Amino acid sequence: MRLFSKFRFTLCLVTLVLFGCSLGEIKKQTEVLDGAALIRGKITNASIQSGPLNALAFELIDGEIVYQGSTYVTENGEFQFYVTPGTYQIVAHLDSNEDGEYQPGEAIRLQQDQTLLTLTAGDVIDLPEFVFNEHNENAQALDTSIQETNQYANLGKVVALDDPIFNRENYGIGLWRPLDFIATVGGGLFLLDEYNPSKIPVLFVHGINGGPLDWQTVIEQLDKSRYQAWVYYYASGLQLEIISDTLMQSVADLQKRFGFKHIKVAAHSMGGLVTRAFIQKYAAQHPKGSRAIDVFMTVNSPMGGMASAAKGVKYSPIVVQSWKDVAAGSDYLNHLFQTPWPETIPYHLVFSYLEGKDGDGVVTMNSQLPRALQTQAKGLYGFPNSHVGTLSDPEFIALFNEILLSK
Repeated sequence: MRLFSKFRFTLCLVTLVLFGCSLGEIKKQTEVLDGAALIRGKITNASIQSGPLNALAFELIDGEIVYQGSTYVTENGEFQFYVTPGTYQIVAHLDSNEDGEYQPGEAIRLQQDQTLLTLTAGDVIDLPEFVFNEHNENAQALDTSIQETNQYANLGKVVALDDPIFNRENYGIGLWRPLDFIATVGGGLFLLDEYNPSKIPVLFVHGINGGPLDWQTVIEQLDKSRYQAWVYYYASGLQLEIISDTLMQSVADLQKRFGFKHIKVAAHSMGGLVTRAFIQKYAAQHPKGSRAIDVFMTVNSPMGGMASAAKGVKYSPIVVQSWKDVAAGSDYLNHLFQTPWPETIPYHLVFSYLEGKDGDGVVTMNSQLPRALQTQAKGLYGFPNSHVGTLSDPEFIALFNEILLSK
């Protein structure tokens, strides 16, 4: 299962050459991602056993059933997988020892008719409910030999900020060739130090064509006696729906693993659109778990969308998926602001501006400061700096650390 600004076209061409990309390669990956399909389902446990419920995904590749990934269900028992066209089987798993992996002897359920699912571009499949009954009779044994490396192996992986995986040259790959990024870089939700239950996680989310190093100065000045830094690293050319869904599932998995009661979330640029959707989904699907989010901040985010992205969608011969979502008036943005915001989660909105510019040089003031968010935000904070420069501004960093301490 292959899960997954303002540019003038001349600038795009220069960028592609710098990253060694051909238009053909980018177009091919864009077409594959445009054809993503969705598998949805629900798992219920009515058995005498207890434990987290997982959905496991397998794909038929060259005649072999290959394990591709797993996801915990929501508090309502629901799950979903975004996949590229192919043939799949979904298996329900009752993780009785709570280690996040299938072990021989643990109960599983196959699809009711045990047939493989063949999906084409754009398909949405709703599976019949998986039910673990009272005594788990007929629980099939899963052949562990068909399991291979989980592509979400980076979830919770401890990696230093100076690790080559975070090199800036990878950021352009994530934008222009997201499938290559997934295959070679991987991305994921990383911990920068071993998890410490006495410290509060602070989750940093980058923007388009960005990465964790954009937050480096802030992370270096974080109070390490109180907080531990986590970074969400993703291919920024993907659909924002997929990026935010993956973030939601990643946080849910780590919350099950570590049991943390508090977490702070900060996002830059397009990352603000990703994290707002993540929090809305988390509050709806994991209402108890979402209570842990006690600070949410966006920095220089195009919350009102970007007209330049809309022009790119209209005129560029190759349209990156995330452009469609960032474009002013997009379906993604409309849904984002029609979905109620959880009132218990305080929102802090940071914007920037440059003399003689409309905004921070990338995002306009109107986009950074939609009227609806001005009234919704607990605090509005402006800085005379550039789109990325604010993240290294000493006054911003001082404010950031002050807000972390707020309730």
